[in-house]
Amino acid sequence: MTTPFSRCLSCAGPLPTGRPGPAAKYCSNACRQRAHRRRKNDRTARTGGIGGVSALQPTADSFIGREADLAHLTRLLRSHRHLTLVGPPGVGKSRLAHELAHRTRQSYPGGVWHLDLDAVPEPADARADIAGVLGLGRHPALVLLDNCDEALDAAAELVAYLSCRWQHATTLLTSREPVRLPDGTTLALSPLRTTGRADRDTPVSAAVQLFVERARATDPSFALDGTNEDDVARLCAHLDGLPLAIECAARRTGFFTPGEILERLGDGIGLLSGPARTPPGRSRGPREALRRSYRLLGGGEQAVLRRLSVLGTEFDLSDATAVCAGADVPEDAVAALLARLTTTSLVHAADGRYRQLNVVRAFGREVLAAEGEETDVRDRWIAALVRDMERNGSTKPHIAADRDTLLEACAWAGERRPEWKAPLAVALGRCLLRHGHVRQTDYDLVRSARTGLPPASPWAGPLLTECAALANWVGDPAGALTYALDAVEAARAQGRPALLARALLELGVAHSTAGELTPARHCLEESLAMHRAAGQTGQAGACLYRLAAGALSLGDGHRGGVLAAKAVESLRVPGPRPTLLLALHLAGHAAVVRGDVEHARARFTEGLDAAEAHPWATALMLEGLAVASVTDGYAAQGLYIGGAALRLRAAAPLPAPGWDQLVRTTLERARAELDAREIRRIGAAAARATLQDMVSYVRPRGSSEDDPTALPLLAERERDLLTLIGHGLTNAQIARRLRISPRAVAYRLTGVRRKLGLRSRTELAVWAGHQPGSLREPEGP
Repeated sequence: MTTPFSRCLSCAGPLPTGRPGPAAKYCSNACRQRAHRRRKNDRTARTGGIGGVSALQPTADSFIGREADLAHLTRLLRSHRHLTLVGPPGVGKSRLAHELAHRTRQSYPGGVWHLDLDAVPEPADARADIAGVLGLGRHPALVLLDNCDEALDAAAELVAYLSCRWQHATTLLTSREPVRLPDGTTLALSPLRTTGRADRDTPVSAAVQLFVERARATDPSFALDGTNEDDVARLCAHLDGLPLAIECAARRTGFFTPGEILERLGDGIGLLSGPARTPPGRSRGPREALRRSYRLLGGGEQAVLRRLSVLGTEFDLSDATAVCAGADVPEDAVAALLARLTTTSLVHAADGRYRQLNVVRAFGREVLAAEGEETDVRDRWIAALVRDMERNGSTKPHIAADRDTLLEACAWAGERRPEWKAPLAVALGRCLLRHGHVRQTDYDLVRSARTGLPPASPWAGPLLTECAALANWVGDPAGALTYALDAVEAARAQGRPALLARALLELGVAHSTAGELTPARHCLEESLAMHRAAGQTGQAGACLYRLAAGALSLGDGHRGGVLAAKAVESLRVPGPRPTLLLALHLAGHAAVVRGDVEHARARFTEGLDAAEAHPWATALMLEGLAVASVTDGYAAQGLYIGGAALRLRAAAPLPAPGWDQLVRTTLERARAELDAREIRRIGAAAARATLQDMVSYVRPRGSSEDDPTALPLLAERERDLLTLIGHGLTNAQIARRLRISPRAVAYRLTGVRRKLGLRSRTELAVWAGHQPGSLREPEGP
């Protein structure tokens, strides 16, 4: 009978005989190595599906942002055998780990292997798969253990197994919470930045850059411009910079504008669903990722997470206790449950407060409504807010600054508890003015709280005062005057001097807006004296700003400048930021009227630095810098800045009287100094510019390569083309001179015409003739 090893197991040839030792399986070392490679490939192929070990494959999408994180992680991999990336669902842990492994693959000749623990039924199977791909483990290898959330113990066992069997193996893990490992370290991953610049060459944040990149993959015609820039930035901020949520939102740009996407997110995160087919280990959207995380929590943790959703993005322990404590969650257990949620990256703790992401809150609200707890939990939260207002006259600072939370609370009280609406409307009005962003619907919501409010109510005076302030902001002068007069009467009747001082300020503003400058000055001066006597520096600064605006409207630039400077100093620290920005702008305006352009530029630049979160103020400061540029003799730069700023100016409080006329007159003077072709070129550049582009443009620069009003807009080869065009050469002659094809000459000339806003070859030649000192003679025969 034939033995099992009578022939070579690789080639089926005869086996050698007469050799000492165990019976041979292969006829040669070559067959033995061939069989080894075949077994390894078969095992890798067999385990390459979900839950198996496979060689890391490059991803199809581009990687955006996190270059600093990658550099830091690369250093950590060199000094630690085990590295864990932790963070909330959708923050991009797996994507960053894949990119890190791909970029460092040359350091691991033993291979870079990936294992999705979310789909591994038994740790023993994973150990066998890892042993198969690592083999003898004589070369350094990297093993990526992805999605360890549901298998923390299995992940720890696998890492211990790898450490014992393969001394040259390094493990990279991703999880919501840390996997405690010896000789390991953990890095908590934060969302992408939603403000500032992604890098020196990118004028937008990393979150906005990611949105634009993914939106173009869905809609190639999508472009970031002045019409959607603010909406995209606010959308990315609302999504807290979470890459998964941003990518899902960007996929909807073929159907909705960014502003419409942001508006629809108010109804939940159902819009943020990913494609039907997703790579293994990747969630289809934030809802699916959060649902998986929610299932891993205990009952008490689940209750706390869903009840926290009625709070704002920032809260403290007392806020959490007010809404979470109940029959199923003891009051003294809330702190421990919060600590557990912090460990799992669903809540973040810092400086004695907690923070939750908007996407997590939206998911929590869905679960809260499904559990039938929404009404009871919201009533408890709003009752706590009203108690704070009645006890202290205001809410806690972190709530007083949370516009969305107060909007929701005021709307909820209006529908279910009308008796609570007035104090909440007062808190909301103050918050809106502090943010400097008031919509007509917000104004209507606040003033609707007056319905059914008794005149003797202690909230009547404060509510009338906030209504007057909001009316001044949104451009309702008749309403502002009516509300302010009623507020002054209520404050005097109730004997409340602090309220009277504030009401007189709003009455002065209303009179000023109506052109009644004398009664406006009397009200403002009385209010200023009362605020100074009470030590309220910020409100005194607001009075000074309004007095300065009145002086400037009367043509007294000197007095207006002095009062504006005093207003700025009073508002720098304690005052509301929008009023400080208006005061800085007014100080620059007064300096322009006086002819002190250098001082005006300094004030506008200071305002630009302080206006990061206020697009309307950024546009006003850019208008001021445009006026300063034209006044200094830089007509092209001023026209570019001013043209873009006027297009980008959002809804804002009206600047001081005479400002709009000053801007129009100055820009007309700039146009008179330029020819029609230059005006068209600059106008086209201004029409394309975004707010971030303009802020970057007016910052001090080492070169003018990004200046659309300067000649270096053209590349060196393009300037050579223009020189030869000016000398009357044909395309064929230019092609021979520059050693390129005639088709390349025609293509480049088309690009130059577009850049310069010219329509024909003749206009190009004329333009080149007007630039004798800027175009050099190209080298060549």
